[in-house]
Amino acid sequence: MLSELTPDEREVLQTDGGLLVRSARGPALKAGIRRGDVIVAINAGKVDRVADFNKALAEVDPGGTVALLVLRAGNLIYVAVRVPG
Repeated sequence: MLSELTPDEREVLQTDGGLLVRSARGPALKAGIRRGDVIVAINAGKVDRVADFNKALAEVDPGGTVALLVLRAGNLIYVAVRVPG
C-alpha cells in the first residue's frame, strides 16, 4: 500500500516528492521493498501521486520488470520488481 507524502513527511525525509510505502506484499515484498521506503521514481519517471504510479505500472507488460528508485534511510537505491502476470 502506498500513500502520498505530506509536507511534513517530505521535510523529515528531506525529499521533494515520492510515495511512502505503508506496507509491501507479493512481488514488491519479495524484491525487498519494505515499510517506510519512499518510491521516488518508476522506470525513471518521477512519481508523487499514487494514480501516476498505478498508471506507469499498468503500462508494463505482465511478467515484465519495473525499476523502482527508492529512498531508504537517506540513500537512493534501485529495486527491480517483476510485474505479476
